[in-house]
This record gives sequence, structure tokens and C-alpha cells, in this order.
Amino acid sequence: MLVFPRRRLTTIGWVALLCFGASTIADALFPLHDCDPGDSTCGGDSGLFPQLHHPHALTSTLAAAAIIAG
Repeated sequence: MLVFPRRRLTTIGWVALLCFGASTIADALFPLHDCDPGDSTCGGDSGLFPQLHHPHALTSTLAAAAIIAG
């Protein structure tokens, strides 16, 4: 039961903190690894968004953005 009235910025802050927690857990689950340039399973580097090819870097970026927003 919620006793206090909800405010927009308070809700945004709590959602950001929840996203930070989820991103931190996902960050721990995805290992940090280097890809071999000749490895076809690595996906290659498109140069546009290299974080999308590395889940650990992506979850770290999301965690940092969420804690700043929180």
C-alpha cells in the first residue's frame, strides 16, 4: 500500500534505480571477452554501435545511464 502520493520525478527515480539494479545483475551474468577478428560468431564490428556486439559493454552503459538518471 502506498501511503505517500506519487510524484512524476520520484517515479522516474525509482524506475531508474530498478533499471540500474537489473543492468548490474545482467552485467555480472555476461562475461567480458575479446572477440577474435576472424571469428564469425563474434558478429564483427560495424563501427556504428560497437557496444551492441558486446553485451557486457551494453549493460555497463545502461547501468551508468540509469544511475545518473536516478
